[in-house]
Amino acid sequence: MMSSGMIDSLIVYGPIIVLIVACIGIVWSVLKKRRYLIGYIFLLVGAGIYYWGMYVGKWEGIAISLFWGGGMVLLGLLTLLFILVYTKLVITKRTKTEVK
Repeated sequence: MMSSGMIDSLIVYGPIIVLIVACIGIVWSVLKKRRYLIGYIFLLVGAGIYYWGMYVGKWEGIAISLFWGGGMVLLGLLTLLFILVYTKLVITKRTKTEVK
């Protein structure tokens, strides 16, 4: 079982890590692979909503942070995962057709 100190550190440092990854990902997407841009934008918006929820107040802020912010972060991660799997499938299909 996790102690409350570990959970507190995840609540504090988790969004900071997501924010840094989203900013680096947006810069990388703009410079190299534009197809991943929407996933990183969802991550950035999710982290922003999380911090906005912490600014709002006690119970309303927790609901905003966890449900809206966390949902946007999960949506961004799922978008990135879907795009990664889809591009891998397209690449393998394209290489199989070129070999024939």
